[in-house]
Amino acid sequence: DPLPQGIVDPLVILCVAYLNRDCVLREAGLFRIPGEVSSVKKIRSDYIRGEPVDLMQVLDPHTIAGLLKYHFREWRVSIIPRGKPLQEVTAAVKDRDEERVRQVLQGLPRDSLATLRLVTELLSKVVEYSEWNMMTSGTLATSCGQSFFPYLPSSPANSLLKFMVDHVTTLFPE
Repeated sequence: DPLPQGIVDPLVILCVAYLNRDCVLREAGLFRIPGEVSSVKKIRSDYIRGEPVDLMQVLDPHTIAGLLKYHFREWRVSIIPRGKPLQEVTAAVKDRDEERVRQVLQGLPRDSLATLRLVTELLSKVVEYSEWNMMTSGTLATSCGQSFFPYLPSSPANSLLKFMVDHVTTLFPE
């Protein structure tokens, strides 16, 4: 699938492209093992200043996974807009109402939906490689929930991420 350039933050696209490779997806502890913190901060700082970043020069996949998590934590924008959409989707997840979650997500702004889809599909792919990387949807949710949904307490953030990864094909139909 072509990456949705123009509506998804370019650093997110670069991170996903780097991580969505067979050799990286097999990496044990992907998204759980922290990368090189100084590299993560430098790459993001360079990006924020408008300097070109070449992630393919980074040899440690954990650093790029850490960069993606850090970027979302530091971003001042919630992937799912705070307020009503975030409340509705967390309530629907709590009720295990897949159709309602899908409806709320489909009502999000295009950039939010495209970003959420891109990240969720990547995390679903990570789970497909769990035989090698030891990362289940539950482990990923615990490792990433608060990074991707920093405006939620950890339990709802983790539940939301796990639900989305487990139901990716229903929530984001072709």
